[in-house]
Amino acid sequence: MTGARVAPLNPFNLAATWKGHGAVLGELTVRAEAGTATLRVVGSADARGAVLRELQLTSRDGGTWNLVDPATVTWAAGAEAAGIRLAGPGNGAISLAATGGSAGSFRIDATNAGTELWRDWLPMRGPAWRLQQLHADGRVADGKLVFAADLAGEIKLGSQFAAVRLAVSGDDRGVRLADLQVAEGERMLAHAAGRIPIVWDARTVPHLQIDTGAPVEFEADTAPDQSLWAAVAEATGISLTNPSARLRIGGTLLRPQGELHIETGRIAAVPGRFGRP
Repeated sequence: MTGARVAPLNPFNLAATWKGHGAVLGELTVRAEAGTATLRVVGSADARGAVLRELQLTSRDGGTWNLVDPATVTWAAGAEAAGIRLAGPGNGAISLAATGGSAGSFRIDATNAGTELWRDWLPMRGPAWRLQQLHADGRVADGKLVFAADLAGEIKLGSQFAAVRLAVSGDDRGVRLADLQVAEGERMLAHAAGRIPIVWDARTVPHLQIDTGAPVEFEADTAPDQSLWAAVAEATGISLTNPSARLRIGGTLLRPQGELHIETGRIAAVPGRFGRP
């Protein structure tokens, strides 16, 4: 199959071979290609789930990542993914475990993985980044998602990389951003923290629920660093010259209170974005 489209992935080519009968697919091999990247999966599948014996992800810049041990994915009698562990170059590692249902849970750990691993598969704007360490886990409690995530990494700003730190969690009261920092050496380029009353609830449609009457707390500060704002321009299409910003929000989403202070020499749309020359 050429030019397959599955949102949110970029178009890719797909080929599969197998032996079996009915819903039983033995000796299954799937190969997908997107840009310079290739994904190859070898295993078997039936109406209850799949066994992954091999999984290899290769890209021009990201090297080769391989499944460490055989893993299982089930979709009958409750979805579950177990034992999915990938090893890559530079001591890179990614592990995933998840269960579905009313008491679902997940856990993700990753080390030394960057944009080069995903660039061909996902429509990505903005600067290159490197994920040095990620731990995230969560569970469904009384229908609502309770989670926590900690991330350390780097983002490319101009010719240099800046350090990024993120700590975020969520429960039945909303999402709490404990800390978001972007720093270059000892110099803080951006910082944000706060709480927003957004909850993921498995029992409602839509699942994402926003309490417009609950308290909101959010603050953010940025420094006038041109490399930082060049990265923002690449991601958003809005160019600002030597700006600094300070944002404070309180009250509720229905009746917000706060202040926004921005100083910039110039603001403009990036050429070629928003249909403008």
